[in-house]
Amino acid sequence: MKLMSFTIDIFIAAFRKPKCFESITVCSQHVTAHVQNFRSH
Repeated sequence: MKLMSFTIDIFIAAFRKPKCFESITVCSQHVTAHVQNFRSH
């Protein structure tokens, strides 16, 4: 469940960024990159 809360934190941080409203795709890529980086550790 740690990954779940971590992902939620990433989404909250991502949606707070103004660029997210310009491009959701960039946001999802940003989130995916963070999740992959998190899993690699």
